[in-house]
Amino acid sequence: GGARPVCWPTMCKHDPSFTEADCVYSPSHWTVDGAEPAQAMNRFVAGLTASVARVKAMTPSTLQVHKFGDDEREAFDIYGPLKTDSLFIWIHGGYWQEGVREHVAPVVEQMLAGGITVVSVGYRLSSPNRPVSALIYDVAATIEKVLALFPDTGRIVVGGHSAGGHLAYKVCALLKSSRITGIALVAGIFDLTELQPTVIGTPIGMTAEDALESSCRADEYSEGEIEALFLVGDCDTPRFRSQAIELHDGLKARKIKSQWVELPNVDHFTIIEGLSIESTKQTKLLKKFCSIQSL
Repeated sequence: GGARPVCWPTMCKHDPSFTEADCVYSPSHWTVDGAEPAQAMNRFVAGLTASVARVKAMTPSTLQVHKFGDDEREAFDIYGPLKTDSLFIWIHGGYWQEGVREHVAPVVEQMLAGGITVVSVGYRLSSPNRPVSALIYDVAATIEKVLALFPDTGRIVVGGHSAGGHLAYKVCALLKSSRITGIALVAGIFDLTELQPTVIGTPIGMTAEDALESSCRADEYSEGEIEALFLVGDCDTPRFRSQAIELHDGLKARKIKSQWVELPNVDHFTIIEGLSIESTKQTKLLKKFCSIQSL
């Protein structure tokens, strides 16, 4: 009950060409302070750019870039030592069609301070010729390369933001690696079945078949196989929020250890900005979840 927060418009007031489905899957339309979509995106990118600059200044000696394909996106970056008890593998978001692996920077700032090595995984983006399912296999193959470089690391968590959270869930379900102990899903999207006709699905030629095959299901994991952490802002879009709750509930019903945490006064973008700040709830939760001490 109570007053609806400013981040809950009743319809798409930002763009008359947008359908309701377009709106509920457009995080820039659901901001904590009611900012216009373009302003929200510009602010987010400016924050990421500043964080990237801080990380570059901080980690010249600890950054290793591993390239393994012809495409510049076929690479992963290691921040921190190879000899580590705790490893966090990060997959960037961007609705499978944009984003860069350098945008891991806010995560790196606090994880390195907590003694956790971070690997940011790149991947070739989706297009009408590259369905989302192809990205899942690509990222899985890359993560296998990463795991081989950390043979003695005891705590390995795979995570990501937005579409990166989706890829983290699907990739770990595909790999079934006993070495991966947790998945950290930050403002993730999990059910793709409504996306096909939207402004998100159309540019990449998403089909109903690919949307269904690439959606996340609770029955992809079994008891004792994985531990999940869902972090979601209370001002994220209604679909992102409801999907996280549904998947969390589905995992719990299968006796899979899962935490679902809703962060107050946080949207799809400020959830990431907050990860560069030591005192935020999301930073503390993620650090604890990724640390060897949590085993």
